[in-house]
Amino acid sequence: MSWRSNPWTSAPAAAIVAGLLQLCAGAHAQSYATIYDVVVALPELSTLASWVNALGMQDTFKKTNTAFLPNNAALDKLQTSLGFAAADTSALLLNTSALGNVTAQLLKYHLARPAVLICNSTFYWLNGTESTGTGTLASLGSPCTYNLTNEAFGDGAAGTNYIYVYKPNSNLSDVRVKGLRGANATVTTADIAAGNSSFVNVIDTALQFWYDNINDALANSFFSSSLTRFRAAAGSSPEVTALFADPNTRGAVLAADDAAFAATFGLFGGNPAALSAADNLTLVQYSTLAYPWQGQGAWVGPTVNGNQVPTLWAGQPLSFQGPNYWLNRFRLQGSAGTATVFVGYGTAYVHQMTSNVMLPVATNVYDQLRTMVSMTAFVAALDAEVGVRSSLQNPASTFTVFAPITTGFAALQVYSGRPWEQQDGNTKAAILKTTVVSGRALTTTDLPGGTTLYDTMDGSQTLVVTKSATGSPIITVNGKQILTGLGNGRIVVPANEPVAYGKSYIQAIDLPPIPGDVSIPTPGAAAAAAPSALALLAVCGAALLLLL
Repeated sequence: MSWRSNPWTSAPAAAIVAGLLQLCAGAHAQSYATIYDVVVALPELSTLASWVNALGMQDTFKKTNTAFLPNNAALDKLQTSLGFAAADTSALLLNTSALGNVTAQLLKYHLARPAVLICNSTFYWLNGTESTGTGTLASLGSPCTYNLTNEAFGDGAAGTNYIYVYKPNSNLSDVRVKGLRGANATVTTADIAAGNSSFVNVIDTALQFWYDNINDALANSFFSSSLTRFRAAAGSSPEVTALFADPNTRGAVLAADDAAFAATFGLFGGNPAALSAADNLTLVQYSTLAYPWQGQGAWVGPTVNGNQVPTLWAGQPLSFQGPNYWLNRFRLQGSAGTATVFVGYGTAYVHQMTSNVMLPVATNVYDQLRTMVSMTAFVAALDAEVGVRSSLQNPASTFTVFAPITTGFAALQVYSGRPWEQQDGNTKAAILKTTVVSGRALTTTDLPGGTTLYDTMDGSQTLVVTKSATGSPIITVNGKQILTGLGNGRIVVPANEPVAYGKSYIQAIDLPPIPGDVSIPTPGAAAAAAPSALALLAVCGAALLLLL
């Protein structure tokens, strides 16, 4: 690999420096059985030894690896740069309930895995005796930059999470080691044999495996090329851009990849490129958990009502399903996959969502109605009328629904003397069908002045909408029958409730629309039409007397 912009600072190639380096290596010519034995034996690695032991990582440091181990000064420098005092080490850096998992990842990052490397058309074997070389820095060819996989991220899909070793010439004093970001490290002691074809190189700077901020991770991680749509959404909002550029922003971004965008927006035929900056803002905020989540495991952090996890969109949580599944407030499930990158030292994470975008909007009318407090009675009525409900659950269809609020159902109950559940079945179906205008997405602005008849699921021109022409328009709605004492229904708040970014609309009305061909008896009419039990007994008694 050729470095994009040469980050390596040239060091003096003084013979005395090279000689001292080789002497340092020679001073540790004694035999060690494992890398861990080297760690606990060298005084300059005493801080690292304490960290390895505290995290229970002894076996990790007994594998066959080429290790680039930060000395005491390097780890002190790291803690200072992160703003941690020495007192924070046990409480934060080595506590698995805090940052211990990140520290474990840091230590594993410094262990390069066995690999076949190539430099100037010559193959070299890292951690072994096959091909050319023995796994030592001295045996590697130059000038070359070597990309080494490591125990933190494995061999598969390592992407940009390599260890980079730059060897410009045969002088080991000129070797520079670099992580994903951060400063270059100099090798202070090279090629300490650690048994089983392993070698240890002591370095003066800890290697950084994390990105500097969320924008950096979104733009430069190994899955960035599959996040073009999410990155465009984030970039269209100045508020998001500033938030994600701040290295102190905490959270976890569930960044849907392009395939997930295609799948989710394909449900309702939407175009993510047409979203407004405000829509993009809420989409990205809702896709960002308010607390860091490393992924692939139980949620650790504040929740609401059990498994509801706060997002950056205030008051709108996501539901954690574990181990990597999430539900939005409309029960749309997405998977965070296994691709995760680190931002800061446990400050934030970016996860590649491989199925569905965590949309802040519903993809169908029924799901939107379920979230509206004033629509509980209407939703209950739909749940009992499967045909209408299933139509409104279809994200591919367009509707304008003139949805009666709960107080409207209560008014109808007072008028008729019976609750909705006890109304005639055909009457209920006709009323619900009259609320639905299919194939049109109408806002109150789209409704023309005067009286307009609309086709509904109940038939042709079965809904009457009248819009006043002067002042603040008053819009009345009825189903060709106005019940005495109740009058026309009106569009009320919330009006113009969009579904799927305007594919459909919900217009709240304060009374159910009554079709012209149904009968809603009043309590008095019902009593007159149905004789009482005493009256029936009297008639029957008179008939019996005539027979005697």
